[in-house]
Amino acid sequence: KLWGMSLVMRAFRRVPGMQLGLRRHLSDRSDSMPASISQNIETLRKQFSDSKINWFPGHMVVAAKKIEKRIRSVDLVFEVRDARVPLSSACGKLAPLVEKKNHLIILNKMDKVTTEDQAKWRQYFEQRKQKVHFTDAAKGKGIVDLLPPGLESMGVCKFRKNRTIVAMIVGIPNTGKSTLINCLRRYGFKDKQGNSRTNAAASGPNPGVTQHVSILQFHSDPEAYLIDTPGIMNPRRESGEAVLRLALSGAIKDALLDHDSIVEYLLFILNTRGHHDYVSKFNLDGPTDKLHVLLQAVGLRMGLLLSRKEAERLGLSKTELEQKQIVDVAKAATFVLRSYRSGDLGSFSLDSPDTLDY
Repeated sequence: KLWGMSLVMRAFRRVPGMQLGLRRHLSDRSDSMPASISQNIETLRKQFSDSKINWFPGHMVVAAKKIEKRIRSVDLVFEVRDARVPLSSACGKLAPLVEKKNHLIILNKMDKVTTEDQAKWRQYFEQRKQKVHFTDAAKGKGIVDLLPPGLESMGVCKFRKNRTIVAMIVGIPNTGKSTLINCLRRYGFKDKQGNSRTNAAASGPNPGVTQHVSILQFHSDPEAYLIDTPGIMNPRRESGEAVLRLALSGAIKDALLDHDSIVEYLLFILNTRGHHDYVSKFNLDGPTDKLHVLLQAVGLRMGLLLSRKEAERLGLSKTELEQKQIVDVAKAATFVLRSYRSGDLGSFSLDSPDTLDY
């Protein structure tokens, strides 16, 4: 049994001397920006295929056992995934149980991908005879269709008259399950005066907010209840890139990961997908595949400079600190990561149906 939290990330192979240069020499802008962003694609891809993750805390172990017992009695299962990672965010551990029930894949955070991406993924799942629905729970988009009348209209399942409906919501951490539950209750669950009920599920921007299995009513007529469950990660993932895509989406706690590695992978994705909004946003001369060049530009543009205390810890003299603007790369990397998650660096799918490495 795996109790407690463990995270195993293999060390990423990096350019020699990069780690030293990140902290001590990010004030030096002598590096030239490459005109072509494809020259090191093969090298970059190898650098991001060598990580494994094992994150299965104790509350997930307990929740998985409870889900296995209670799923037998539910009418349908909502599996909430992140629209940016429709395959990587699949709840593989529960797949054998979910496949036996009426099953709807909900691709939440649809605002983070393009309409072209949505059409592509809809076709992908429909070709495999899987029901799929897009939502943006934070803004209430696509939620009404998840109420009993909408579910029948979509052909997800047929409910018997005068019978209480019980559904279960599952998924990996931080796909927006709690936000979706609260939105469902606002639309479908009214009190005797016709007023919407208040939030019942705790939600937040970080994974792991929900840690217990609970049941909530989400529709009044017909009566419908939803079994809320904690996010369940797969006990082991073999694909390094799938791990990094999940980290980019926020499914893994930031405090457990190396932000430099995640941002370096993000830069690789932005370049290979042709999303170069970061160039103008961070005042770069052109696209680059060098992490230290990106972080230097971000730090200078956003004023994320090394504090005197941190400089002293790294052995820099007061004179060096006063003469140069030395970027705090940790803050710069965090800023880039937040910019991506907020959509400031473009909206697009990280997964691809052509690369099934999840």
